[in-house]
Amino acid sequence: MSQFEAGSAGASSRIVNAGASEATGVEIDLTAAPTESLLLTLAYGYVDIDYTRFVTSVNDPVTGFPVFGDDGEALVADIADDASTTTGGPENSAAMIVQYTFPRCSFGTVVAQVDASYAGERSFAPQLNLYDASDSYTLWNARLTLQQIPVSRGELSVALWGRNLGNEEVREFGIDFGALGYASNTYRELRSVGADLRYVY
Repeated sequence: MSQFEAGSAGASSRIVNAGASEATGVEIDLTAAPTESLLLTLAYGYVDIDYTRFVTSVNDPVTGFPVFGDDGEALVADIADDASTTTGGPENSAAMIVQYTFPRCSFGTVVAQVDASYAGERSFAPQLNLYDASDSYTLWNARLTLQQIPVSRGELSVALWGRNLGNEEVREFGIDFGALGYASNTYRELRSVGADLRYVY
């Protein structure tokens, strides 16, 4: 995995071997159609990772600089009990989709959909700095489509959609450069709305 390192001359990252780990988890996907018009989808994922051995250089969790021992050498230790286990993804995640298809009429078929996704806390480095983590979040999206509109020899589809309707700030990646004086973060798109137009001949 990638491990961030700060230094007086700048910052860098290196690939380290976590040594040994154990993982358990479960995924559940359910789809139900209570009526011909209504479709429900639920998904849940859980993963629990435990490092049993993780020997590497030790970094200060605030500054990002290496920790030195009494002999002046960079400290190397087994950080299995302290290293973050959510660098690959959150421990808990879930998703839901509700879709309703209205009866077809002369000008096409209307389909309404609402979906939500949840992700628990996660981190971006095994040894956390101040901003190397993301809080849990829930994103809501919606879509209204008028499809199968007969046009000439083909069909037209028009859709209105909204993403991240709750305007949630979601940090996708971050690095705290600690004593170097700044932090860098990237975020997902905030609330957005739009329309799609598609013609199939």
